[in-house]
Amino acid sequence: MSVPAETDGKKIFVQTGYADLARAQEVPGSKWDKDLRVFRYPLSWATCVALRGVFGDDLEIGPNLREYAAWELQRRVGPAMEARQNDQA
Repeated sequence: MSVPAETDGKKIFVQTGYADLARAQEVPGSKWDKDLRVFRYPLSWATCVALRGVFGDDLEIGPNLREYAAWELQRRVGPAMEARQNDQA
């Protein structure tokens, strides 16, 4: 079952079916938006990692969220991991 995830640049929105409600609540920062009928999460790399960990291959990343994650990986996560590896050498 596909679980769509997208961002508006401020929050991450995830649409789940009834069967996935418990999994959606496992991700820290989850809030149910009754008007939009989606779960809202903080927009962060940690949330992206947690969502992938909980939903695995069922998570369907939207284009805006994919762009955000690529930017984070290139500009923040990648350099931080590189610096960490250099410090350990």
